[in-house]
Amino acid sequence: MPVQWVSGLGFEVSKACTDGIEFELSVSAEQPAAAGGGAGGYDPTTAAQQPLVAVTPPPPRTDGTVWDQAMNSPQAGQVIVWHAPQNTPKLRQPGQDEQEVLRETVELGTDPGPIDSAGAQYYEQLGSPSGPYEQLPAGPVTTTHRATRTYHWQGGDLPAGSKVALSFEDFDPGRLSVDWIVFVQDSRLGA
Repeated sequence: MPVQWVSGLGFEVSKACTDGIEFELSVSAEQPAAAGGGAGGYDPTTAAQQPLVAVTPPPPRTDGTVWDQAMNSPQAGQVIVWHAPQNTPKLRQPGQDEQEVLRETVELGTDPGPIDSAGAQYYEQLGSPSGPYEQLPAGPVTTTHRATRTYHWQGGDLPAGSKVALSFEDFDPGRLSVDWIVFVQDSRLGA
């Protein structure tokens, strides 16, 4: 699971289907002291609830470019689907051209313990960070809260091949966490 250094959030998609999404979310206690609590940082001791907003298609970036313009395609044969270079602008707040397909408060259980941080070379086949971010090093990471959750898309099924942007800070322009782009597969939850 990739874990963001500044925000302390760990996120991994296990299913991205036409009818919904399944993922694991965790909050790490191993984040810099400057980022923990205050100044917009996460406080891992009180992170039992995490907001989640998802829209499709992903909104443009804050500099006006299309969301995937800054993304590099993989080399032939690689599993990596997309990779954003350094200094990639964040996604802007969604507008009338984007449809909100999920708005939830993810209830995270108090489940301290280790997870395996994948390190900086990890990118998922089902999705990718929308931009670069500094990850915790590969290896065990201590979490304070985590949960595996399944949600159905609000408003009905999405077409296979859709791209969905997920934000854990409601696409706030000053957010610490990177957004995720999820690639909807031609499958169904529970199948």
